[in-house]
Amino acid sequence: MSPPYLCCQGSRLIAMLLYITTLANSNPVDVADASCDSTSLLQLHSVKSTLVTERIAVNQTENPCTSCGCAFVGRDGKPTNCDIEINSRAMVEKWMPENATVLEVGARYGSVSCAIATKLKQSGKQVSVDADHRVWDSLEKNRVSNGCNFHTVHGLLGKKDGAIMEDGFGTFAASAQDFNNSYAAGKADSKAVAIPHFTLSQVENSHALQFDAANFDCEGCAAFVFQDFPELKTQLNLLIMESHNEAEEKLFNELLSSGWEVLESISRQRVLRNTRNLPRMPL
Repeated sequence: MSPPYLCCQGSRLIAMLLYITTLANSNPVDVADASCDSTSLLQLHSVKSTLVTERIAVNQTENPCTSCGCAFVGRDGKPTNCDIEINSRAMVEKWMPENATVLEVGARYGSVSCAIATKLKQSGKQVSVDADHRVWDSLEKNRVSNGCNFHTVHGLLGKKDGAIMEDGFGTFAASAQDFNNSYAAGKADSKAVAIPHFTLSQVENSHALQFDAANFDCEGCAAFVFQDFPELKTQLNLLIMESHNEAEEKLFNELLSSGWEVLESISRQRVLRNTRNLPRMPL
């Protein structure tokens, strides 16, 4: 049986679920009956028709993960809903090279982290960074319990210590100056918490790795990470990024104007390739 974060039918099932979600124009958590133990690909096609006409909603409390047999716990120790990451997991499965060396920023509970590790065949050439101290314990537990071979960094990827906005899933983190100039500063019902920083070279050197691919889902921090470490624009070959705000949209457009191209785009999530790093055709 395949690992729970990829489900029992592997990439074909994830691709089908992604296809269903796109056609239905619905949120990924609207896929109601796609448990990997009971639903075939043929049945999933039927689910698509149901979604289009009825827009079924998932009861996330009783059925926290319908897109796969997830075994991930949240910071409360209870099973967490990993359906919200279905697009990201599908993009990793489709586009991430098996021989890549991956930087993940925004690991949270590790369902995408484990999808990356599986695609890399558990090579260990992966570092997953998360600045939210509330998820660190769960991330480590999920990494071990699912047998996922990746390294973790508990802190902020940047050049200075900073702050993180604790607001549900809105765990945006940046250095102090960037944070104060961002949408998160002074946001109602949020709490800013100090967080330590790690530089790109510190992360790479401590694990003897040099990243050539990245996955960013950090609620708006990508623009600030690329601002602090502009070498990523030329160093990386592949970038999977979820865009959350104007600053990340600006980064996306800057990449497009500097030799990057879009391989796939679904809602806020994009897969980009650095065309300048493509192998040259022989003369």
